[in-house]
Amino acid sequence: FANSWNHAMMVPATAFISVCLFGIEELATQLEEPFTILPMQGFCDKIGMWCDEIVSWAADYDEEKITIQENMESMAPSR
Repeated sequence: FANSWNHAMMVPATAFISVCLFGIEELATQLEEPFTILPMQGFCDKIGMWCDEIVSWAADYDEEKITIQENMESMAPSR
């Protein structure tokens, strides 16, 4: 094997195989977590604001309105 020229192709072949394996690893990561590039926190905050607005429409009575307002105020710091 020492007298053969085939060992010269070992470096490019290893580099090519490494790139292919790293590509497969990156593909697996993207399949595992497909929403890493989307602004999910912004979507969730907007949906939360819409839900709060819908809940505020439902208050017809003063007691319910006070209860809803208290609930919304108690939830507000968590957002």
